[in-house]
Parts: sequence; C-alpha cells; structure tokens
Amino acid sequence: MDTELSFEQVVGAYTATVYGVALTHTAHRADADDVFQEVFAAYWKSRPVFNSEEHRKAWLIRTTLNQSLKVTQSSWAKRTVYDEAVVDVADHGPRQEDFPFQTEQQRALYAAMRSLAPAYRTVVLLFYFEDLSIAQIAELLQEEQGTVKTRLSRARAHLRSKLEEEGAGDD
Repeated sequence: MDTELSFEQVVGAYTATVYGVALTHTAHRADADDVFQEVFAAYWKSRPVFNSEEHRKAWLIRTTLNQSLKVTQSSWAKRTVYDEAVVDVADHGPRQEDFPFQTEQQRALYAAMRSLAPAYRTVVLLFYFEDLSIAQIAELLQEEQGTVKTRLSRARAHLRSKLEEEGAGDD
C-alpha cells in the first residue's frame, strides 16, 4: 500500500531532510548538492514502494547517508584539500536559507553541530531536527539503541560545552 505521492511531491516534502543530512556529512555545499541529486536520481530510477511515509523517509535518509559516505570516502575527496584562502567558507557551508530553522536556538545548535564527529552529527540531526526516536534512529543506522543513546549523550555534552563557550564569548 504505497502512499500516492508524485516524484515532485516527494522532492518537495524531503528536500530539507535529504539536503540537511547530506550537508551535515559532507560539510561542503557542492558535495551536498551532488549527494542530493544522486539520492533523488536513485529514487526516480528505483521507484520504491512504501507502506508508509515513515518508511519513505527512512529510505531517503539511509540512501543519503550511504551516498554521503561514498562521497566523503572517495579517493578524490581524500586527495582534495579545501584551501580556505581560495574557497570562501560561505560558498560551501550552510546558509540561513538552506534550512528552515524554527528558532535561533536551532540555528546555534546546527552551527555547533559542525564541530562534532559525523556519527554524533547524525544522531543529533535525526533526533532534534527530524524528530526521530532513539529506536527509529537505531533501526535506520543499523546500530544498537544503546549505541545511539551513548552517541547522543556524548554529542549533547560536547554541544553543551561548545554552546556555553560561545555564549561566554558574547559577553
């Protein structure tokens, strides 16, 4: 029983999710753009059938994570060094319009997330921005729930420290 959505509706509904996961993992706009295109090209080609929107979302996130890993682990990516003097950070980092943050706290949290290791960024993104439960994240990442809880706990501690540090610098 596939929920009937056109390809355009799927892209419209999941653009922020797919692009957010891609940018979180690749850390460069051009790479995230490539991942985004590959994920939706794969969706178009395979035309998967889902029992629910939850399954569609999980498929898109899992495909995005796999494609992001392909990009970041490619031999080209390993040999490429972004020279900050040549590449403007604003050209490859997230922009305000990339994500529909609901609060300034979400914006600050996303900025602090960039300092986390990818495994920690993933659980934070999925838990706080995609509103997935620990059980859903564990299933999606094919990890134990305890592993997800530990990563989330460590990520929270790091983020708390980072946000307090940045808050102290504003005074």
